[in-house]
Amino acid sequence: RMVKLAEFLAKGDQTRAHLILRPREAVTFALKDAVAPLLGAEYDHAFRWDNLGRDGREALYCSELVAKLLNQFLTQDLPTKLMDYTENRESWERYFRGDVPDGLPGNSPADFEKSSQFKRIGTYQDGVWNWN
Repeated sequence: RMVKLAEFLAKGDQTRAHLILRPREAVTFALKDAVAPLLGAEYDHAFRWDNLGRDGREALYCSELVAKLLNQFLTQDLPTKLMDYTENRESWERYFRGDVPDGLPGNSPADFEKSSQFKRIGTYQDGVWNWN
């Protein structure tokens, strides 16, 4: 579902800076039109790159949705990586109930920050926008 940015930011840790990134490649699209086919998709709690939800549509987790949305408009797709859940292993074991998707393709929010395909344009912290 669509969530207003203010609502999303209010749910997070207000003391941590949220990075604001943009693709280095100039992309133009109408977000509402581009995201419309993805609205209502089931959230992918299993963090699998290509799997179906109960309704037969692709289930998506947050960074997967962003990557697949942007890949429609970028000349070079955002890459996946083989996921590694070694850090905080016990928490992941509990979350996935022992079926941790190690070694399967995927991505995470940190991958956008580390990617050369994105540039940092600012931060948001404690209700203040800081632009580079």
